[in-house]
Amino acid sequence: LTLQIASIVLHAVVFMFFSASIFFILESLGELPHVAHWMQFEGDREVVTFFSALYFCFVTFSTVGYGDILPSTVLSRLVVITLLMGGIALFSFALSEMVHVVQLNRYGRGTFIASAKAQHVIVTGTP
Repeated sequence: LTLQIASIVLHAVVFMFFSASIFFILESLGELPHVAHWMQFEGDREVVTFFSALYFCFVTFSTVGYGDILPSTVLSRLVVITLLMGGIALFSFALSEMVHVVQLNRYGRGTFIASAKAQHVIVTGTP
């Protein structure tokens, strides 16, 4: 049970770092030359660091969305939309997997991983 949940958490963390990396790279590249005038900006542009990109992805994917950091380029906005759809799919899949694992263990059909410390196993019940 704990190995399966740890795997799900690890996948979520990897997805978060991947998303933050993509956001950081796209914001660092700046605006594409052919779409530079498609959107108008007021004031100074915010400088995006990797950690602010990670913060943005965590806040956005958790559906909190404070609005303090926003993607400023067209390309990063398109990728954020795509990553949001992927995040929703990943969250749905992870939630269904966690429910499935809990149900299997509740009914005694979960997997058994032998511990190195275990010297014997006692199996009781009916199949």
